[in-house]
Amino acid sequence: MRNKIPFLHAQILELAYDNIENNEGILDLNLISEKTDYPVDSRILDKAMKSLQTRGYLDYKFVEQNKKKNLLECSVPKSKRDFYQNIIDKTKNKFNFNKTINFENYFEEYQNKTIYKSKLNTAEKEVLISQGIVHKWDKYLEDFPYEFTLRRIKQFCRNKQDNVIDPFSGSGTTVITAKMLGHNAIGIDANPLMAFVSRIKTEWDVDLSEFKKEIFSLNDKLLKGFNDIENVRIKNRFLLKMPKREINQWLSPKLQRQVGYVKDIVEEIHDKKIRDLFRFILAKSAFDASYVSLCPGTTFYPYKKKPPLYELLVKKMNEIYYDMKLLSKNKGYGLVKIINGDSRNIETYTNKKFKLAITSPPYPNDLEYTRQTRLELYLLDFVDSMEDVRKLKKTMIKSSTKLIYKESDSSKYVENNESINEITYNIKKALSDKNWGFDYPRMVKEYFGDMYLNMKSMYNLLEKEGKYVLVVGDQTCKNILIPVGKILADMGKEIGYKKAEIETHRVRRSTTHNFPLPEEDLILTK
Repeated sequence: MRNKIPFLHAQILELAYDNIENNEGILDLNLISEKTDYPVDSRILDKAMKSLQTRGYLDYKFVEQNKKKNLLECSVPKSKRDFYQNIIDKTKNKFNFNKTINFENYFEEYQNKTIYKSKLNTAEKEVLISQGIVHKWDKYLEDFPYEFTLRRIKQFCRNKQDNVIDPFSGSGTTVITAKMLGHNAIGIDANPLMAFVSRIKTEWDVDLSEFKKEIFSLNDKLLKGFNDIENVRIKNRFLLKMPKREINQWLSPKLQRQVGYVKDIVEEIHDKKIRDLFRFILAKSAFDASYVSLCPGTTFYPYKKKPPLYELLVKKMNEIYYDMKLLSKNKGYGLVKIINGDSRNIETYTNKKFKLAITSPPYPNDLEYTRQTRLELYLLDFVDSMEDVRKLKKTMIKSSTKLIYKESDSSKYVENNESINEITYNIKKALSDKNWGFDYPRMVKEYFGDMYLNMKSMYNLLEKEGKYVLVVGDQTCKNILIPVGKILADMGKEIGYKKAEIETHRVRRSTTHNFPLPEEDLILTK
């Protein structure tokens, strides 16, 4: 039940309950305004307060109200006393670790596997790929299975000289597999965080003895600082750069200070490769400790139980160390280059030829992907403001109405496509009784126009008989089917691909309509 409380309501409740506990029930509405980043006279804030009272979570009345003070007398209804006590216990929860990492034995299952003690042949490498070595360091929600990239690379790349590319590299599934199998590869992603993640996951030449020293050093500082986190001075400006309303959705006040403290420590590491590795570990651990849930969309649950940040950091440090230790014993890996760039203009980043391109592009599902990575984008200094976020969104495939701007004009490349025009006409018709909302017909046209540019650019970089494999999923908009795979296949033939084959990847079902939505492997041959 607690996870069903809207985020703003949860923020207000924690502030109100804390004041009831410590200030005899007197609460200043100015404090709620400051902490939630909503003005005192905001209709949103007023509506949230009244909703909490109506739903029986909080009783309150104004006892003093003027320009300087907006004092409320608050109490907790009897029916919510247990709920109240749970919130108080949560806010009072103290960090209390006084033990160090048992480093050498933390991941005994890694050390006890024979495969982790010997040099690897090709078959053993394939086993590790399917088990998720390196892949599991940071798995993106929309990633395709490791085994899929393994199967397709083995199927279409018969020689070690065959180059591989992923123009939407995400967390690096394709390029990691290619590297393990000995192929040179390039990964491209418009999101600087995902380009960073792919780069970290494909750089395996780290000084392990130095990495191990830094792990112990960080652990000692964590044990010291986390137990006195309220008095630790935070030097970096991450906590001030990220909009207050945003950061409060992601992290509790205590977790904000913990994350800021760890960032200060990590930024002092001298070795750049090791420093970047720890920045990656911090970003992943902060995300996993946060309020966020990525299904459906980007949702925040302040009462969902999450592991403490310390535990996540320790586990991730050890996981990466032991994977690195294994990988360092072996040779024969391919070279990987990661590019933070626009997948609609791949030719501007490389003039190499590729035997295989394999990817899963965004779907036209109205998910705004920078929202899913907003915390890490600010935390790792990839953006300093919402203006930076807007600039980033303009470089992305227009799979969401929130990515479209006045100057977006890729729709011109598909203006004569009959299938797209019919779909957008039907969506517009379904919305004819609405005079508000986002422009879904334009999103569909801009999406396929962007994908046209991507597929054309990829065509120019493929070798003759080269393959472009796209994992794509049909979508619906206002109950209108968008057969993404079929439309992209037809566009591929128009561009010049001599063959376009579609194979079923999996079938998804939805509670909002009666027809299945297949995900498909679209295989284009130059």
